[in-house]
Amino acid sequence: MRAIGGAAWETIRIRQSIGNTLAQTMLMGALFAFINSIQQIVFDVFGRPDLIGIVFACIAGPMAFSSYANSKLVMRFGSKRLLLIALSAFTGVAFLHLLAAEMVTRESIWMFVILQAATMSFFGLIGANAGALAMEPLGHIAGTASSVQGVIATIGGALIGFTIGQEFNGTTLPFLIGFTSCGAAALAIAFWANHKPSTDTHDRAEVEIQETVSRAG
Repeated sequence: MRAIGGAAWETIRIRQSIGNTLAQTMLMGALFAFINSIQQIVFDVFGRPDLIGIVFACIAGPMAFSSYANSKLVMRFGSKRLLLIALSAFTGVAFLHLLAAEMVTRESIWMFVILQAATMSFFGLIGANAGALAMEPLGHIAGTASSVQGVIATIGGALIGFTIGQEFNGTTLPFLIGFTSCGAAALAIAFWANHKPSTDTHDRAEVEIQETVSRAG
């Protein structure tokens, strides 16, 4: 128990670990908000319950594509740079969607689908890289660290998603405000967490590999 407790404490006290975990938590909150709210939005806002399957597929599909693209892009840009680029794009598109929804008299369902799919397309570039960066300095306690980070991201994300879902008022605005806020918070936290990435000093060979990759980048 002492070893597990020490590993858990180390996981939450290292800036790169807890920072990227919290950034991932904010994005999980947005994802849970989408899952909680999409039926209400399609049914009650747009009045098209017959399209729920198509709408869900059109919005979720780009997430799968970006997950595949991440495996190619990360080799070129590195996890840190790709994470910050994807978070910036996620937040920017979410904010544009919010502005568009506020400016038009009535947002159409297909306008919602296109802009929301564009926002969700960056999920695959965020989650994997945030998780990798969070684990980078903790290879020597990978099992416990992964468990602690997973608990924080899942429970925290569920609570954030629930809170956003409870603000539903018959329009898409509370949902879009929540999405934009999650993206902005995650971006700020990621900048703080990755200002000076650390390494797992318990594995000298791995540290040398990481330093070589950093210099090459």
